[in-house]
Amino acid sequence: MLESHDFASLYRLGITAAQEGRFEAAARLLGCAAEANQGSAGARTLLGMVLARLGRLEAAVESYKAALAINPRSTQTHTKLGNALQTLGRPREALSHYESALAGGDESADAHTNLGNALQLLGCLDAAQAHYQRALALDPCRPEPHNNLAVLLAAQNRLDVAIAHYEAALALKPDYYEALNNLGNALQSAGREAEAIHRYELALSLRPITPKRAAISATCFVHSSDRWKRSSNTRKRWRIGPIIRRFITILETRCLPLGVVMRR
Repeated sequence: MLESHDFASLYRLGITAAQEGRFEAAARLLGCAAEANQGSAGARTLLGMVLARLGRLEAAVESYKAALAINPRSTQTHTKLGNALQTLGRPREALSHYESALAGGDESADAHTNLGNALQLLGCLDAAQAHYQRALALDPCRPEPHNNLAVLLAAQNRLDVAIAHYEAALALKPDYYEALNNLGNALQSAGREAEAIHRYELALSLRPITPKRAAISATCFVHSSDRWKRSSNTRKRWRIGPIIRRFITILETRCLPLGVVMRR
């Protein structure tokens, strides 16, 4: 049975282990620290962060909830819990915690971006857009609100404005893979194939394609091509052609033939 006087040592050792990237050890130490001091919300929040880093999101959620039972006003813990729930595909629950963080005084760009993300997933697009715009007003140098707002605008077929926001995100963070890929998609939808191909190539230079990703992407392209070939809109029917041809070239030069089983 751990005693309360063990807490400080375990807590410090857990933090040190996490800082050194020894997350399994950090999880064990912080779990023991939380057991030694049942009233420490901080130990439970840090334990949740380490568990989330390890991909053990359900356990992280429980640790964050235990921390909030001790200190329900912690905006940091509400935000961390919201992030874990969002990753687990539970945006409605995440929304509640993001709102609690904002109500608790976290008037940051990140807080508004998180809230916008949850609202967008729930289909509340006007509210999501308002929070992204608020995030940009608070910190115009953050690329994520630009990208996420652009995703929303592209879904509404407001391609010119979406492209401008993707480009703004990339001006702030040139190696922003998601924004490059999303910009390629928007340019393709706008009929600007050469520009789209250039953005896809830049994205591939950041994350070289693997056989598994190639198989998934090729399947998506084939399905998309089949749908467009059946379309009565002849302009759209041929728009994807150069994209597919370029992608096939990439597959031939960078990947093993599809269907080859790799040794693990």
